[in-house]
Amino acid sequence: MRASKTFDKERILADTFMRAKRSGDINQVSQYAKSRAGEFFAEVFAMHQRGDALPGYIIQTINTIIPITQTEETK
Repeated sequence: MRASKTFDKERILADTFMRAKRSGDINQVSQYAKSRAGEFFAEVFAMHQRGDALPGYIIQTINTIIPITQTEETK
């Protein structure tokens, strides 16, 4: 079950990263965050915590991935 949730998290993040690249939303992050999905997530998560405006699909990804990560950490 754990591997499945990790796969889901990685797939969701990869899909969001590619969507941000296609739409141009990727330009809201640093050059470094544009290089890898994990770095992208770290930066948009920080932006979200600061209250910066983000597209709805990125906020939805954050709200989906964080609970998965928290569940993995408690196991």
